[in-house]
Amino acid sequence: MNKIVLTVIFLLVAFFVQAGPLWMRYPKISPDGKQIAFSYKGDIYVVPAEGGEARQLTTHPAYESHPVWSPDGKQIAFTSDRNGNFDIFVMSARGGDARQVTTNSAKEIPYTFTPDGKEIVYGGGAGSLILNIFWMILTGIPMALESLLLGILLCITIIGIPFGLQHFKLAKLALMPFGSQIIYT
Repeated sequence: MNKIVLTVIFLLVAFFVQAGPLWMRYPKISPDGKQIAFSYKGDIYVVPAEGGEARQLTTHPAYESHPVWSPDGKQIAFTSDRNGNFDIFVMSARGGDARQVTTNSAKEIPYTFTPDGKEIVYGGGAGSLILNIFWMILTGIPMALESLLLGILLCITIIGIPFGLQHFKLAKLALMPFGSQIIYT
């Protein structure tokens, strides 16, 4: 009897836990550290970092997530399925209308703004991850090691330092080239 009761309680708890998270998701702290942008139930919110009431920025019926702050803290980029697939939108950090900046058919997730705030670095979904894993196993690791070795050899001489630094960047790109893109905002 006790085992049956414990099993029923366990199943009920498991059912309610699986009902979906009600807490904030994908939190990002603003560049000045004063605010936090996050996704909650498919909308983007902003809350003061020291606590307080959250302010809803988006009210669209579509699912919106993955907010990212611009370096000056004036804009927020996020992904939304407003048009049937996940594209990237940009809006003022105070709220207002969102402007669509991508129209690809793949799922796009913003990673960050470039330091000048004029471009957004974003990547694709699971397809990019799978391609990167195959690439890394088959050719990425040898290419990255080759670029690292060339970078070290070039940095030995003063004249070769700029070329060596570029080879270090190529080594990073050689590991995971698929899915990373830059768009102009």
